[in-house]
Amino acid sequence: MKPETSVVIAKSMLTTKRTYYRWIVLLITIGMYTVSFADRVNMGIVLPVVRSEFGLTNMEAGELASMYFGGYIIAMLPFGFFMGKYGVRGLVGLAIMGFSMFTYLIGTAGSAAAILWYRIGLGAIESPVPPGGVTVIKSWYPKHEQATASGIFSAASTLGQLVVPPIAVWIMLNYGWRYVFYWFAVPGFVLGIIWWIFIRNRPEQSPFCNVAEQEYINNREDVAAVDSKTLLAQDSKTTIIRIVDKLVPRKPVKLIEKTSQVFLSKNIWGVTLGFCFIGFLSIGTVFWIPAFLVDAKGMSFAKMGWIATAQPLGGCIGCIVGGIISDRLLKNRRKANLLFAPLSMLVMMYLLIHVPNDPYILYLELLLTGFFLYIAWSCYYSYTMLITTSKTYPIAAALLVCIGNAGGFFSPTFAGYLLDVYNSYDPVFMFFAASALVSFLCIAMISEPSKVEGS
Repeated sequence: MKPETSVVIAKSMLTTKRTYYRWIVLLITIGMYTVSFADRVNMGIVLPVVRSEFGLTNMEAGELASMYFGGYIIAMLPFGFFMGKYGVRGLVGLAIMGFSMFTYLIGTAGSAAAILWYRIGLGAIESPVPPGGVTVIKSWYPKHEQATASGIFSAASTLGQLVVPPIAVWIMLNYGWRYVFYWFAVPGFVLGIIWWIFIRNRPEQSPFCNVAEQEYINNREDVAAVDSKTLLAQDSKTTIIRIVDKLVPRKPVKLIEKTSQVFLSKNIWGVTLGFCFIGFLSIGTVFWIPAFLVDAKGMSFAKMGWIATAQPLGGCIGCIVGGIISDRLLKNRRKANLLFAPLSMLVMMYLLIHVPNDPYILYLELLLTGFFLYIAWSCYYSYTMLITTSKTYPIAAALLVCIGNAGGFFSPTFAGYLLDVYNSYDPVFMFFAASALVSFLCIAMISEPSKVEGS
């Protein structure tokens, strides 16, 4: 950008008070993701009852959870290409309506086979939601706010898990498990309408986002030069940053400008596979922790309902704190968070195997597990944002979520198989720990960008 253009932008921002509509966009996006995740994970709460009603083995019960991700993975990349070409507004709006309908249909199922097929449909129609949400963040936020916004967005997934156990248990105990799905379908129909009215693909397309905010979003690096304090904050190195840079060296990374480059990038595949293997743990625990509390710890459904909120509560806090650490404390460095999370899971899975049968200690253990697991969650998305363009990011995000959620396809079923074979949750948590170790090794191969170079 020419110097005189930067001056015009700077003066415009100084004289015109910018709107903050990007935060409204984020709020709606959070609502959409919270509802979608609630519809995804409510099966874990009713699983013990459904398993008993239909006479399922643990492995068969795990398949009901896993088949969601079968549809999810199959539909993800085609929808990613569509969003890369046409934008996210229309497709995500339809997806919100669609996953609400499939949620309702699960409650009408007369057999386990019907639930399985409805879960596949739910996964397929819900697949545009995560890449659509993070694509909105990339389009609506400047780089220095992207990890924070991604962290808040990612927290919506844990918020969905947080609200599901007590609400679903209450509905199930008072009305039966089918009404869990009837009631959970309602918010999505409302949000689909809200999404269509208030969301646009880019800030300049929105009547609610003024020019000053558009300039702030699209020209952050030029505007920052006007503010010497901001510039100093970006350039200065604290002791923490010097230590991180020594442990995790940075180097120039080439900008991914073509779709073919997405599938050939070592960095994209490293972060994607890292996300995949940590997904074995994150998704596996979502579906099996409630059953673990009931079966292994002998808790009532009511007590399980509040203890099962500990992990998503910790995850919600971890998502937000992790995004702030990456953006503010580490000045847009992502790899340190990505390495720390899987390492911490080795410790937390060991502790979970040996945790005493005390509800308060269990709650604390699950709270810390959620916090350390999700402290890197925003960085999977924001790292990919750093090295892609607005055209290639939807494809990269779809690949990340598609392969990343392969863990969700295999993990619940394999965990159920381990339970059937060993009749113990210890091998399950050992399997989750091994997955975290593989995730760490995958992340170790990616480069922390010192700068991103265009072609």
